[in-house]
Amino acid sequence: MGVTNNQPFIDYFDQITPKVDDLLKPKSITITDMDGDERKFTIHRFDAMTGKALFDHYIHASLPKISSPMEKMAITNCIMRHVTVDVNNEAHCLGESPAFTSVHVGDMETLVALESEMLAYNTSFLPEGSRSILSLAAGAATDSLLQLISTLSSEQS
Repeated sequence: MGVTNNQPFIDYFDQITPKVDDLLKPKSITITDMDGDERKFTIHRFDAMTGKALFDHYIHASLPKISSPMEKMAITNCIMRHVTVDVNNEAHCLGESPAFTSVHVGDMETLVALESEMLAYNTSFLPEGSRSILSLAAGAATDSLLQLISTLSSEQS
């Protein structure tokens, strides 16, 4: 099993570029980065179709050997387009460019924390504690493995 051709999904996520004024339900948060500096962000809800597409592909993109690094990056960029920061009293989407995101997020740990905040804010239907990226991916992988084992067991009987 190798990496699948996910270029249509990458293209789809790259096209999702909401305007700041169109973002839904702003919520101010503060994340402390690796250096102990507080960084302020405003996270927003995804619209229905974007949220569904992200949710469907987020878990898939977390599984090794199934997705490509480019798909993972396209999903992260799409999520970051729903996060704003104030620059000179004007809101800007983090996903304007990878460089803009890097400057305003700072480090990888802060980016992962911000991504986790976005997932939690946009998936209230998940039980508390099961919203983490690893938890979602582990659940999907476990379900797939159990299904495969069941199929193989029934074929051997």
